[in-house]
Amino acid sequence: NMYEMTDERLKALKAQYGTVYLITVDDKAAVFKKPSRNDLSYATAASSQGKDAVKLAETILRNTYVEGDREIIDDDDYFYGAMPIAMEMFETKQGEIKKL
Repeated sequence: NMYEMTDERLKALKAQYGTVYLITVDDKAAVFKKPSRNDLSYATAASSQGKDAVKLAETILRNTYVEGDREIIDDDDYFYGAMPIAMEMFETKQGEIKKL
């Protein structure tokens, strides 16, 4: 059975965590909160300064997991499906630099 979220639960999660994401891989789904600066710092340190992309994604997913099918983190087949999109949780505003 795939994790399913009700509108009521979504409201509660948004109230508790702010931005939340639903990651779905085949027949599994899980909810993750938006990573904080500390989450990124910890994941970068745990992954040889970001050189180990697998460890980076795994650390981010483990630290931001809220609820749902844990297979997305624990089962390699599902994890590999979630890994490329894990970093998309870092929505960024586009900065600009101008030499003056």
